[in-house]
Parts: sequence; C-alpha cells; structure tokens
Amino acid sequence: MRNKIIILLLYCSLAISLQAQSFLYNVKLDYYFDNREFKNTFSDSQTLFGIRLSPEVGLKYIESNGSIHKLISGIHYLQPIGSQLNQAQLNPFLYYKYSKKWYNLHFGIVPYSELIQKLPMYIMSDSLSYLYPNIQGALFQFQKGKSYVELLCDWRGAQSTTTREAFRVIIQGRHYWKHYSFGGVSFLNHLANKVPSEPKLGVCDDYLLSPSVGLHWSKSKVLDSLSFGVSYLFASTKERITDTKKVGHGIEWDCFVKWKFLAIQNSFYFGENLLPFYQKYHSGLHLGDPFYQATRYNRTSFILYLIQKPFVQCQFSWNLHFTKGDPIGNQQLLTLHFNLDALTHKK
Repeated sequence: MRNKIIILLLYCSLAISLQAQSFLYNVKLDYYFDNREFKNTFSDSQTLFGIRLSPEVGLKYIESNGSIHKLISGIHYLQPIGSQLNQAQLNPFLYYKYSKKWYNLHFGIVPYSELIQKLPMYIMSDSLSYLYPNIQGALFQFQKGKSYVELLCDWRGAQSTTTREAFRVIIQGRHYWKHYSFGGVSFLNHLANKVPSEPKLGVCDDYLLSPSVGLHWSKSKVLDSLSFGVSYLFASTKERITDTKKVGHGIEWDCFVKWKFLAIQNSFYFGENLLPFYQKYHSGLHLGDPFYQATRYNRTSFILYLIQKPFVQCQFSWNLHFTKGDPIGNQQLLTLHFNLDALTHKK
C-alpha cells in the first residue's frame, strides 16, 4: 500500500510538472529589397536584396507565482537574392528569458526583434540591421502600459588575433502621459585592440545622449495616427592613440502622419557631425547611418502599407535623402515580415 501511495504521488508530481511546461516553436521571415541611388560623400549607391528565415524552438515553464522561464534556440538563415547558396549567412541565437509582471530579462544571444522599440537610425543603420540580427550579451526590460525602459549589452567582438574587442551598452525608454511622451536614448560604445596588441590600432570610446519629447494622436476623425517629436543629440568620441576628442551635438525633428494605408514620415537633423571617425573606422566604431556625418540631413518617406495583419506586414516606402550641397538621394524600400506565432496566437 505504501509503495502504491509513493507511485501515485510521483505520478501526480510528474503530471503537474508536465502541465506547467510547454514546448515552443515559431518561424519568422523577413524579406527586403532596398535600392539606393545616392550621389554624396556620406553613403554609397547599392542594392540590398535578401530574405531571412528564422525558425526557433524552446521550452516554457510557468511557476505558481506567475513567473515565466523560457529557453529559446534558433538560427537566422540570410540568403542574398541573386547570390549563390555558399554566400548565405547563418547566425544562431540561444537565450534564456525570465518574465514576471512588468519585467523581462534575457541572457545570451538575443534577436533584436525582442526590443520593445527599434533603435534610432543614428545608433543602428538599417543596412547593418539586415546583417547583424542579434544582441550578443543581455537585454533587460521594464514595461508598464505603453511606458518602458530597456537596457542592452551587446558584445560585438571577442578579442582575438583577427578581431578587435568591441562592445556597447545602450539604454532607451519612454513615458507616455495623455498625448505627450518623454524619453530618450543613451549609449557607450567601445572599440579596443586585437591580441596581441602590436601593432597598436588604438582604443576608441564613443558616447551619445539624446533626450526627447513627443506629441501623439491616434484614431482621430480624419487620421489614424499623427505624431511630432524633437530630440537633442550630444555625441562625444575619443581616439586614445592620438588623444583626439571630437564632440558633436544637434537637434532632430520628427513627424509621422498615417491615414488608412498611406503615411508620410519626415526627419530633419541640424547640427554637427555625430560620427567623426566614420571615414577611418566605418561600422567598426560607428554603427549609425552614415548620413549623420552631415550638418544638415533631411529624410522624407512616402509609405504605402500593402498588408497590415498581426502575422504579416508588407510595406513599400520611397525615401528621399537631402544633405547640404548634394543632389537628392533616392531610396526604394520594399519589406515584408511574417510571424507564425502571431498567426497561431500562442502565448
């Protein structure tokens, strides 16, 4: 009788354990056609054309207090369209995620898609986001309602004989009150030497601080969305080997208007060069859009939403880039994002 009770207890324990755990799976697909026709000193004309498939699997465990533990692994398969299979790029990801109430903690190699808000263009250019889909380190998030704060630590380069040590720490957040919002973004970016450090390549430190305010309306009688924003940008970059320090600051105005399947977005930056060592180090140090080397830069986007579903979004945008003294730059961008998880409504 005693053995039967023990076996029954073990069976109940196993049943409860299996009930609390679940198997996760998802598939994401990103397609982009990005044609750029520029005649300026900041960015080159090129066509970026590719498709990225991101399957993932994982396990989820829910505690009695509501805490959620997830272990997720997967891979990004990026195939440049028009190229051979051996030119494809594989980027695996593997991370642990802890969630409770308003908090999310991620540790490992985490897709950038886990961010609450996409990074601004002066921090992460769209061309680099195609090639580098993962945060390598950790991501910490707090979100209550629409308001949020998130901190990411991205170890971009492990020091070796061929790779320079590189990492960056970024914090961004925004608080919403009625039609207003207050927030900003800041980062520390560090680029060091290889091992061995001879010949010395120099260590660089890059800082940025950008507070911002916004005004937002949604679902008015005429427009679906209308928002205005203004940001102050302060950047400080130091090259230690030459003891050279360069400081830049400026103002950026943003406007977004959406009506049904049409939208217009405009950003205007006026100030100083935010990427002073870009010509020397390129994206090894500065990961922002190279247009932010200009003292005046305006980007106007005319957007057509072709598909607007929870599980698939497809849009075409015609982007015009204006820099002082240069011809107008043309960019045609077609993107599609598919998320199986949003289709099957898994939690």
